[in-house]
Amino acid sequence: VTLAQSKKRKKRRDREIETLLRDVIAIRRASNGDSHPDLCKAMENLGTFLTERERLEEGNRLLSEALEMKTNLYGVHHPQAAVSLLNMASNLTRRKRPSEARILLQKATTILTRAYGDENALTQTVRVDGDTGDAGDAGDAGDAG
Repeated sequence: VTLAQSKKRKKRRDREIETLLRDVIAIRRASNGDSHPDLCKAMENLGTFLTERERLEEGNRLLSEALEMKTNLYGVHHPQAAVSLLNMASNLTRRKRPSEARILLQKATTILTRAYGDENALTQTVRVDGDTGDAGDAGDAGDAG
């Protein structure tokens, strides 16, 4: 397999993944309406996927929508809102906006500390990442508590 063939396969696979993620959003929206935790997670998954592929503006738009939805569903101090803040911070870091990312990391740390305490592994991970300026993908971190 040549490098060109490998890149072509990766692009094809990424297109397929993106199509599936968009289909999930459409299904969740049709099944549950425009404001549901499952829709929110689907939007975050696509937003994170796009962010990781340097499609930062579109990823940011989806992550912002998910954050707004979670805030409306759970409130601004809920751990699920913190997960969305972490995903947004990752996007901002990739967009070379570290000071804005750090603010979101600090907000997420405050929420997680209040919810789970200082000794929680997720809280400590976010605090360490925030201290180093790295805003990694939160992934399924919201399921930690």
